[in-house]
Amino acid sequence: MIEAMICGTIPITCTDNETAKEFLPPDFMCDSNADSILKHIENLDKNYKAKQEMAFKFAEKYKEQFNKTRIARNILSVLK
Repeated sequence: MIEAMICGTIPITCTDNETAKEFLPPDFMCDSNADSILKHIENLDKNYKAKQEMAFKFAEKYKEQFNKTRIARNILSVLK
């Protein structure tokens, strides 16, 4: 889902995905059944550009948070 946002795609995940709840806003989540997923896709399509911009904003945050230099520094700080 993070890679999807970095690539400019709107991720769609189900509310039973605990990791998704940690990283995504409710705008990108739906119930885990076919009808809910279809309705969610249709609703996202109506506001695609705005939701894509939201995905890009989250992606920027995660690109910084998970960049390799920052991760290496975090690991080294634990070892001190």
